[in-house]
Amino acid sequence: MTLARRLPLVALLPFISSIMTSCNGPKTFTSEIKMPSESGQSFREIDLKIKHEDMKNHGFEYGDIVELTFTKPNCETKKMIVPYVTNYNEAGTYGPCLCDYEAKGYTLTVATGFQTANIAESDYYADGTCEIKIKQKGGYKKKRELVNVTTKLTYDQCGKDNMKFANCRDVAVVGNIYEHIKYGTLFRGSSPIAESKNKDRYIVADNYLKYHQIDQDISLSLSPDSLYTIYYGKITPEGKVIPAETNVGPYAKALYEDQPITKMYTVSLGSDFFHNERGGKGMMEMYSYIANSNDTEKSFYIHCNEGKDRTGFAIMILEALCGCELQDIVDDYMLTFNNYYNINNIDASTKEKYDCMANLTCYRNIYSFMLAGDDKLKTGTDIYNKLGEIDMLNFDSKTTVEENLKNKESDYLNKCAWKYLNKIGLDDTKIKILQKKFINNI
Repeated sequence: MTLARRLPLVALLPFISSIMTSCNGPKTFTSEIKMPSESGQSFREIDLKIKHEDMKNHGFEYGDIVELTFTKPNCETKKMIVPYVTNYNEAGTYGPCLCDYEAKGYTLTVATGFQTANIAESDYYADGTCEIKIKQKGGYKKKRELVNVTTKLTYDQCGKDNMKFANCRDVAVVGNIYEHIKYGTLFRGSSPIAESKNKDRYIVADNYLKYHQIDQDISLSLSPDSLYTIYYGKITPEGKVIPAETNVGPYAKALYEDQPITKMYTVSLGSDFFHNERGGKGMMEMYSYIANSNDTEKSFYIHCNEGKDRTGFAIMILEALCGCELQDIVDDYMLTFNNYYNINNIDASTKEKYDCMANLTCYRNIYSFMLAGDDKLKTGTDIYNKLGEIDMLNFDSKTTVEENLKNKESDYLNKCAWKYLNKIGLDDTKIKILQKKFINNI
């Protein structure tokens, strides 16, 4: 006890980790917790002060399932059981994880799950520690191998198909969506701005916008300030001008500079689409912007960076609102994985990957907005908190969605989308206007 009083926690780490090693080999490791970064505030991340090399020396490997114990200085604790991965996508939508991002050797992050958000919001990171313990050696290895795809197809591998390469499409062309959504109104794809993961696709996306003469560009990955900086650079507090370095498609830039009112809307979203003071508020404002747009503006291109996760959720709400059926919503969402990685449910060699990815992403998103159908959940924040109670590590979202839809009326997804929009803040009048923008009434 005297030693603990005299030394700061960081000085005790080697001692702490050594006394937590069993006779059968290293099993646990303890780290201080850093304050969340700016991105951590958006994606609800908690940064630790250890690296993979430290973990490796204590017997941990990617694909292990680990138990995290967050401890406050007053000894109050909270536990999570998560996979140890190298990319947040490996844990799936809303899935908490311990991440060594892209195996680059940075300090580790506890990231992306709403359970993580609950910990971060209750200040468990402040002056506390995180004990990491192996719960199941290699327990997530198989699933991680199935979903660990990071290399996208090149332009030549896409058969020089521009729409496949940039993941662009009019959603009405997928399956039977045209029966519910008018052609030429709702488009999706990757960003026409050269963001970090889109530097070789942005100009193709921009040409797609130009070809279809898109009226409104809706970005879900950039704040208004960051977009302005991308276009025009920024001025430091000392008055120094830093020129813009990011490439921007000329058609998208023309939409942004259109006067008197810009035709580009931006909101910076993370993995939360529900909380009424954060992600749900951003979604509400975005849908309101579309509903409030001029009647002469008939086509909307919605994107994030790659047009995959955030875009996928925003689009599926509109699809369900217009009456699309479950399979068409799934097919449109999962088409992105075929466009980027040639992963589909037709090719026998990729079907297992497809099924695993659909379960971890698409069906989790569908289940999440179906929670709006629970009248006991009154607000978007209630849905957010409910998602935080789910054991995502063992959650079979596909089976859960299909079971929940049994014996439900055929328009149940439509009703859930409507209630979701209600619960994030849109009134019925605004929702009707939003629906009218896209719905095919033939």
